[in-house]
Amino acid sequence: QGLDDANSRFVLDLADRVGMSGKTTLIYVTHTETDTLSCITHHLRLSPNRETGSTAWVERASGGPAGGQTFKKFDKQVLSKPFQAPPK
Repeated sequence: QGLDDANSRFVLDLADRVGMSGKTTLIYVTHTETDTLSCITHHLRLSPNRETGSTAWVERASGGPAGGQTFKKFDKQVLSKPFQAPPK
């Protein structure tokens, strides 16, 4: 965000090359489905949930094996455990 199309593409391509090198782990955050990197193998998706406050799930990237398959789903109870805090 905030870059023109050419510079945005340059930054995304650079991040993708770094990720494809296999020597670096990337955590890439985006709010749009169009800004994707081919080196990303898994997605953590967050969604508001009226009952629990939020739901998160992990899925394989659509280009990889079993693409787009959800294999782990988390709710507020699970997400709050590492912080030793009860859900609100």
